[in-house]
Amino acid sequence: MREKVLILSDKKINIKRDKNYFHYLPLYENLQKPNIDNFTKKIPNRREILRRYSFCNNRYKKMIIFLTKKLNEIHKVEYKKVFWEIYLGPWLQEYIRLCYKCYLNLIDIRKQRIKKIIAPNYKVFNFTSLNTYNFSCLQSNKEWYLNFNSKFLDYFKNESLKIKFLNQEKKLIKSKKQITNKRFIFSLINKFGHIFKKNDDAFISHTYLPFFQEKKLEFLFNQIPTFYIEKEILKNFYNKNLRNKFFRKKIKQISFDGFLINNLKEFLPLSLIENFDEIKKVSKSDIFPQKPKFIFTSVLNQNNESFKHYLGQKFSEGVKFYIGQHGNNYFSNIHLNDSICFKNNSNFLSWGVKKKKKITPLFNFKVLNKSISYNTGGNFLIVLNTLENVVNNLFYDPQIVYEDNVRIIKFIQDLNPDIKKNVLIRLHKSYYENFLGNRYIDLLNNLGVKIDKGDIKIEKLIKNSRVCLFNYDSTGFLENSLNNVPSMMFLNKFYLNSINQKFLNKYKILQQNNILFDDPMKLQKHLKKIWNNVDQWWLSVKTVNCLKKFNKNFNLKPYKNSLFELKNSLKY
Repeated sequence: MREKVLILSDKKINIKRDKNYFHYLPLYENLQKPNIDNFTKKIPNRREILRRYSFCNNRYKKMIIFLTKKLNEIHKVEYKKVFWEIYLGPWLQEYIRLCYKCYLNLIDIRKQRIKKIIAPNYKVFNFTSLNTYNFSCLQSNKEWYLNFNSKFLDYFKNESLKIKFLNQEKKLIKSKKQITNKRFIFSLINKFGHIFKKNDDAFISHTYLPFFQEKKLEFLFNQIPTFYIEKEILKNFYNKNLRNKFFRKKIKQISFDGFLINNLKEFLPLSLIENFDEIKKVSKSDIFPQKPKFIFTSVLNQNNESFKHYLGQKFSEGVKFYIGQHGNNYFSNIHLNDSICFKNNSNFLSWGVKKKKKITPLFNFKVLNKSISYNTGGNFLIVLNTLENVVNNLFYDPQIVYEDNVRIIKFIQDLNPDIKKNVLIRLHKSYYENFLGNRYIDLLNNLGVKIDKGDIKIEKLIKNSRVCLFNYDSTGFLENSLNNVPSMMFLNKFYLNSINQKFLNKYKILQQNNILFDDPMKLQKHLKKIWNNVDQWWLSVKTVNCLKKFNKNFNLKPYKNSLFELKNSLKY
């Protein structure tokens, strides 16, 4: 039997004919040889997905207690666990899940009886991340991802698994600061509005309401609208001595928990150690009202370090914190069952779901006072998902990104010529970036269809289209279903494994009524049937009733006084 070798590198390697090779990431052109295959893994069923997230959540509960004590010791403070959950929780959850995905890969490596691994020498690699957002971005970087996996697999290696390390230069992958015109304009407005700000104003920002509706909400609380802009801390100083001092004790037994604990000193972002005091200063500055009536956001609590520090302090002091739903997967997808968004708040404001005591069902914020029309003789708009979501979930691996793109390309190639000439693809910016070693725009350039890379507002694209197709479970689909825009979803055939049982019937209703597809042939057949008269399908009693059932208690349409309903939910 041929020896099996796993490759964690895109460098040129001497491929021997008497061995079978598997490469960790897809699309390495220099490795396309007869005895090299993709390292494929079975996509798990719903029960297994639930088990994986439960395992990670149990580890999270233990780790947050350990890190609360450790970080208080490092910074000589006595912050409560609730503070550290708000400030540290999003990063910790990602760290644990990334490690567990590596652990699942290790199990598959053993099952496939791979005896040798060719990997980069991680010992000269700098894994430092600036903050939570930067840590998320680094997981899409080929070098960082492969070195992380190299380090993880080396920790668990034994006599039956050998690793050959490839030399590489010492490297730190830096984060880039983004400056936009909008950011500059908001800075000028804030300077003017600063004289009207009050220290007890409610903090209302990044709520997912349309821009002018958010500002109107601020007026309803008798305060001048503000435009929060994060003051980024981009210092890259890594204090090795400080980290070694406080993380000296190691778990000697080789175990998953051992890897998590023993490597914290390397992976904790600078925002948690070296830049903590400076972020603390920003959180206490006049950027924020220091005695707010309440705090309301939908997204800042995930990746915005200064805001998280501010929020952790104020919520610990008893200030009410309201968090709004900001996407379609809340409640429906297993990935978000244990989201930090459901922890440590006064109330969660949903788009329609009433699940627990601290959840208030309201409406889809994104479509408030907003309507979009469509063109019955217009384009076939295909909206493709960001490539990055695959990295931090526990049911897909990078190989699925390539497979899904090949699937949508094949679907477009096989379209009826009359439909294909009207295709317009809307791409996420990640298609133009290097995602785990590949630029996916290169797969789409020769399709012979129009491509928009985000230059045109999506509302304008929809207005000029007769039907929209999303290749993912999209917030855009929820918006279109409320705005009565003909839309469909074309999902991976395994995607419904990740849907919570309670919501599964909603998705199956869409399948039964030709709105959700996982079979390209069925989708093409349906598209051909409705192309010349989309309204006959979309406005039919059958389709209208299907969407009513799907949206009921899940994705509610706002009405005339919805903003006042939201205002009344924000008690203080």
